Amino acid sequence: MIVVPYQPHHLESLLLQPNQAYMRSLMTNPEYQKSLDITGKAFTAIDGETVLACAGIVPFWEGRAEAWAIMSHDLKRHFLLIHRATERFLDACGFPRVEANVDANFGCAQRWMDMLGFVSEGLMHKYTPDGRDCTRFARIR
Repeated sequence: MIVVPYQPHHLESLLLQPNQAYMRSLMTNPEYQKSLDITGKAFTAIDGETVLACAGIVPFWEGRAEAWAIMSHDLKRHFLLIHRATERFLDACGFPRVEANVDANFGCAQRWMDMLGFVSEGLMHKYTPDGRDCTRFARIR
């Protein structure tokens, strides 16, 4: 597995995990693909020709950004490497507050937020395009 700078076309090759399947229509939208990396603060994990994950941050203003991650359905043997790459990325991003939103019914992703040092700040009702609830997390440095 290697980590490379994110390119918008990487999203088209990603085989989504079921809990993120609602994002498929967004991921094929070229404007959405570009919007995730307007500042160059994003990366892609690739194994051979397989895109495993794309992740990054979108700044709101100085001191605050939102993290995003779109993951493949098959990360098992690469999860630890992706986790470490994400930790390094977050540590180096320079934002004292990084927020993330996770599907309220996606336990694995919520546990991952805990592992990355994020803390739950509460439930956001009907947050996703298909009306799912999400939990807001924040990582404060």
